[in-house]
This record gives sequence, structure tokens and C-alpha cells, in this order.
Amino acid sequence: MNRASVGDLYRGIIQNMQGEIRRESASTILGTDAEELAEYYYDKYSLPEIQIVQGPELEIVEDVIDIPAHQREEGYQNEGPLRNFPIKRAVIRTWINDFPNFRNFWPLMTSTFSMSYSLDNYIVDQNRIGIGFDVKAYGTELNDDQVAQRVESEVARLHQQIEWKNNDIKKCNAELKQAAINEINSRREQLGKNDSLLEGISKKISIPLVKRAPTEPIEPRVQIKREVRKLKPEAKPVEEYQLDQKKVREILQFIDSYMKSLERTPKSVSTLGEEELRDLILAHLNEVFDGAATGETFSKKGKTDIYLRIDKGNILIFECKFWGGKQLLFGTVDQIRGYLTWRHNFGVIIFFSRNKNFTQARDSLAAEIANSSSFINGFMEIDKTHFVANHNLDDDKKSVEIHYLIYNLHSGKDVKEVER
Repeated sequence: MNRASVGDLYRGIIQNMQGEIRRESASTILGTDAEELAEYYYDKYSLPEIQIVQGPELEIVEDVIDIPAHQREEGYQNEGPLRNFPIKRAVIRTWINDFPNFRNFWPLMTSTFSMSYSLDNYIVDQNRIGIGFDVKAYGTELNDDQVAQRVESEVARLHQQIEWKNNDIKKCNAELKQAAINEINSRREQLGKNDSLLEGISKKISIPLVKRAPTEPIEPRVQIKREVRKLKPEAKPVEEYQLDQKKVREILQFIDSYMKSLERTPKSVSTLGEEELRDLILAHLNEVFDGAATGETFSKKGKTDIYLRIDKGNILIFECKFWGGKQLLFGTVDQIRGYLTWRHNFGVIIFFSRNKNFTQARDSLAAEIANSSSFINGFMEIDKTHFVANHNLDDDKKSVEIHYLIYNLHSGKDVKEVER
């Protein structure tokens, strides 16, 4: 039986996309920029490339199994099954980025493949690929060098499989985007012919020609890559973009998820300073928001650590610090207030703590926020390491919502954080 391929999957995806474009209203097809509409459909239907985000990791698993009589050596088969035979198995696990329906995608054939190795050898869960082999089994026992060589071989083979998959994804994504452009242009051409036909008919009959205009309200939204799909472009441009509280919290969830992954491996960032940690967050934001985040950007009274921009204007401002007590907290609040303008509604302060007693740092932050000279009201605990409060700007009648996040990056060495 022939195995389905990545190309087969994309042919179905393209057909579904073409069907949706053909069902679009005339006002959307004619009143929207064709490239923007094609980009929307590309973002909606395209697949991301596979990226390794953690691993590979090796585990040696010990177990016991029964060896059936017919699998034993010929001279021992009459003795029956060999009970509770000890074995060792090497298991290599690799974690990948978020990928839709990855368990069903991985077994698909690629245009380049090897006849000597089957994709069925892999154990695939959502966002994880595993491969195993026997280190010690009945009639088999590998030494350390043999295990190391086999591990290297399996890891190299996995990288090759991922490369082949990504080559097909890139090729098919390009075909998908061109198909979207072609279908939109075809609809536009057909709608133009229909208008000409109706105009000609209307001159010969007494029934007036009616053309509908779009009446849907236009609402600005944050366009988030992959995790939240791009919104369909409207027929009329939006003059000004703003973030509401819900969208701010969606953005902070992405950062929170990433920082909690660093908390699990604090030694990997133990030598990094504020700027390097900020750059890691910047890189993560740009993966999500497609290059919209910048560092060390001027705003009002100085340079802020992170700007998150969307199309027009600077929307969300971040400041990153190592936790250093209440005086540093108050200074950081005043610092970020200096970057915020009257048109900003939100700010974010991220604290990194390398103190052994993280609970003390977390509790101190929660207790001292309300003691800031600019604090107005609204202090709330979003979760154990995320707080929010309302603060005033230079204009006493203008308030901003400042979010505080703190993360435990203690890596085993006690770092005394001095009250500053």
C-alpha cells in the first residue's frame, strides 16, 4: 500500500483554501488588498517548519521480559519460555515546536526518502519524537562505544528526516501562497465580468442594478503568527491600533510560558546578564509576532528594554531587571512610567531572581507594589508570579496598567540580592 505524502496533504489543503476563497463575498474580494488577503489565507492554511526546541535526550531504561520458547536458542527451546529476562533499552527523545496534528503529519512520505529506514520506527506524540533500540536483550549486548555510535546515527537520521520534511513544507507553502494569489485574481476577474454582464443587461431591462457595500464594523486586532492566526484584512483600512486588556494578557502568556521553560533549566542561562536575558525574550516575541519586537528603543524620556509594535505606533513597552528589593522596584516603576506616553495604556516589568529564597523575593514584590508613589488602585494577583496594578503618569487623571512578572533563575549558587 502506498503511503500518503506531504504533497498529498497539501493538495487537500489547497483545495479547501480555494473553496473558501470562492465562497468569499464580492465586497471582500474587490474591497480588500489582494496581497493582504492572500497573506491571510497563507497564514491560515500554511504549515510551520519543524524545529527542535529541546533535546535530543538519552535515557537508558531497564526492564524484564519473558522470552517465548520459540525465540530461544535452539538447544533451549524445549525448556519453555525464559521468564523475567533483564533487558536494557536506549530511548532518545526530542521535543519540537507547536505543529498542528503532528502525530498524523510525521508518517507522511517526503519527496526525498530512504528505502532502508521506515518512519514507523519512531514513537510520535504531539510535539515529541522518540526512537529506541536494545542495549541489552536476549542474545544482544552493546558496549559503550557501540551505544554511542548508535545514538549518533539515530540523531543524525532524525535530523535528516526533519530536513526532508522541512524542504517539502517550504516548497508546498510557496505553492499554496501562489494558489491563493491565483484564486483571488481569478475571482476578481470573474466578478469584473459579472459586473459587465449585469451592466449590459440593466440597459435592456427596467430592473435597476443593485450593488451591495460592506456594512460590517471594523475592529482592530493583534495579528499573532501561528498560535493565533492572522485576522482577515478588512475592506477599509483601520486608522489606529490599540491593545485591549485581553490581548495584553495573551501576549504575556507567551512570555510566561517561555520564561517558565527557562526556570526548568536555570543553569543554561546562569551566566547571562539582563541584556542577554532580554534578548532571549526578544527572540521569542519575534517568533510569535514576526519581527515586531525591538530592544533599546527610544520612547519619551529614554531607552526602554523591549518595544512590541504592531503596524502603527509603539504599543507595549517592557522593562527587564534582576530583582534587587523594593528600592529597585520603585525606581523601575518610575523608569517605565517615563517611557509611557498619554496614549499608552499598559506597561510590563519583568524581574529575574537568582536568589536562593525565591519565595521571599516573590512575596516582597507583591507586598511593595502598592507602596509605590505612583500606585492608584487595582492591585491583583493574576497567578503566583504575575501581578498587576494601576499607576498614574505625569497627568494625574491618566492611569496605566502595569504588569509585574518575576521568575526564579536560581541555578544552585546562592546570589545575595541587595536592597537597592
